[in-house]
Amino acid sequence: MFEEFEKSFCTRLQDLLTIHAEIGTPLEKIEQERSDLFNSILQLTDNLIQTRSNERDDLAALAIELRNRISKAKRLMGEYVADNTTKLPNQTLDDYVAGLCLEESIVKKHYEKRLTDVKELYSQLNSYAKSLGDCVNTEMMTEDSIDVSLPAVTALEEEIRRSEDEFTRRTQRVDHLVHNIVSLWTTLGLTPFSDQDHLIDQLNRLVRIDDKIPLYNQLVGDSGLQSITQLFRKLEDTRQECEFRRQEIVQSLHQMWDRLRIDHQTRNQLLQNCQGLTTRDIQMLEEEQSRLKRLKEERVGDFINATREELACLWDQLYMSDNERRMFGPAFTDIHDENALEAHENEVARLQLLVEDRKHILEKVEQHMNILQEIKDFENTTNDPSRLFGKGQRDPGRLLREEKFRKRVHRELPKIERELKGALNEFETTTKKTFNVYGESYLKVLESRDKRNTEMRSDDNDPKTPRRTNEEAFYRQQIISPIRQSPTTRSIFRTPQPTRTQAITASPRRQLRRQLSAQPQSNSGDSILHRVRENNIKQQHRHQHHHQDPPQQQQQQQQQQQDQDQDQELELELEQELELEPELEQKQTQQEQQKSLVQRQRQQLQQAKQKKQHQIGQQQNIKISNKRKRSNNDIMLSSGNSQEMSELDINSKEESTSSFELERPIRKLRKRIQRQNLAPPLDESKPCSDEDFSLDTGIFDDGPELSDMSDHDSL
Repeated sequence: MFEEFEKSFCTRLQDLLTIHAEIGTPLEKIEQERSDLFNSILQLTDNLIQTRSNERDDLAALAIELRNRISKAKRLMGEYVADNTTKLPNQTLDDYVAGLCLEESIVKKHYEKRLTDVKELYSQLNSYAKSLGDCVNTEMMTEDSIDVSLPAVTALEEEIRRSEDEFTRRTQRVDHLVHNIVSLWTTLGLTPFSDQDHLIDQLNRLVRIDDKIPLYNQLVGDSGLQSITQLFRKLEDTRQECEFRRQEIVQSLHQMWDRLRIDHQTRNQLLQNCQGLTTRDIQMLEEEQSRLKRLKEERVGDFINATREELACLWDQLYMSDNERRMFGPAFTDIHDENALEAHENEVARLQLLVEDRKHILEKVEQHMNILQEIKDFENTTNDPSRLFGKGQRDPGRLLREEKFRKRVHRELPKIERELKGALNEFETTTKKTFNVYGESYLKVLESRDKRNTEMRSDDNDPKTPRRTNEEAFYRQQIISPIRQSPTTRSIFRTPQPTRTQAITASPRRQLRRQLSAQPQSNSGDSILHRVRENNIKQQHRHQHHHQDPPQQQQQQQQQQQDQDQDQELELELEQELELEPELEQKQTQQEQQKSLVQRQRQQLQQAKQKKQHQIGQQQNIKISNKRKRSNNDIMLSSGNSQEMSELDINSKEESTSSFELERPIRKLRKRIQRQNLAPPLDESKPCSDEDFSLDTGIFDDGPELSDMSDHDSL
């Protein structure tokens, strides 16, 4: 094309030169026109080149812009974008731009689809943000360049889920507060007053959840929730104040009702009419209280006398002396007014608390006094000897009851005194005061009583008559062995009772056991009669020897007193031992059972060990026999026929000898079973099998017997 243009251009220039030659144009003018023509042609070409260059640059800029928009959309969708995305070498700008435009349209559709879902999530989050306030995180929501990638969507869904849970929790709390507020309004007799109160009342009346959501949006916020919480606390404080006020009034009413002796029907009727905490109920109770106060002022003297009677009962319970009672002056005056009544009531309340604090000690003191009074009454009755021999007044069980009373007193009195002393010492240690009974320290009273009893015992134990020696003693024949004539220390006593003829050197416990073995059928009644006969004989003995010297009489009385004390101690010890015998026997049986169980377990463990050893030995024998067989087979294969025959003979001899040695203990075992009648007679001709050999190999090392083997097999 360029050659044609060049030919045509040269032809046209030649035509132009021909024309100029015909015209006769000067040469300078022809050169000037030719240079102008060339310049115009170059300028036109340059303009065209510039136009096309601008068009190329515009296409390149458009391609860059399209590529940037596509990359941004892909990044917002969370897709990977390469940095060196350029056109292909053989691809024109028009094709490259057309491909980018197509790709942009596709990416834009995907982005808009995801953007729609994200905007729905934005709307939900905005609704929760309006209701909950700052509790919702709205920083992830943006107006420009909205991120629609999967992590961003997941974060939005998590925030919405958390906001939904928070909204549900707050709605439940609002429901609880609303229910409590409405119940408090009902209890206190109040009605809704403010706009918030009407909103709470309306929310309480609605049933459908969809209808409650607009009201929830107004109350679940921080400010709304705080306001209804304050309202609930205020109402709760009001309810507690009204309840305390009502309890205070009812307590004072009960006191005045008791003072005025109002019937219970009137009381219950008033309390039923005023069960609530409304203003009307409180006013009715206050009116009743004011009415009873007026009646109380009119009858204050009767109330003071009643409180003085209560004071007297409390003084008696506390064992107060006259001086301690007179320390409360208003009880011994003639003043009857409100102040005096209040002082009496306060004193009664103080003494009631004192009685409650000292209840344990007062019970012990009362028990001690009661048992001392019983002892005193018993002594007064027993000092009369005619109680046993009076005509028409015979009581066969009297002595038995008296003996039982003595035993009970001897058992209970020391225990009560010991517990009472411990309680009194603890009281004095903690309170730094003495526990007085009628103005005197009761601990000192107990100590003086113990001291007096010890002195009386020491006086009674002083020797009155000298003890007789063996030479001066009168020896007589023993009751339990009438044939024996030799004088011994066993017959040193002059009483005919067999229980008093025991050896002096024997211990009291041994003497008591001998008495029990000699009299197994005796009971408490026989022992009492025996004691009565013994006392009668002792009185006769004293009457016969009243002419003796006073020192001898004192020694004799002292000896008798010692014998009596020793008998009582022995009886008490015997009773204690008899009480403990069932427990000791039970413990012994339990120990024996445990020992037998331990022995049985040890036997079972030993049998299990022996069985295991037997199994191991049997396995070893089997392994040895297998090795022998394998070695014999190898030898037979390596040797010739003659050697094979000789080896077979040798092996047969060894097997016969080994089988004979194994049959010997089995035959012994069969003989033992035959002797114990546990199996049929032994057949000597019967060969021993492997099962017979596996019965028990413990006989080689003195293993378990047949009874143990049976237990072992059961395991």
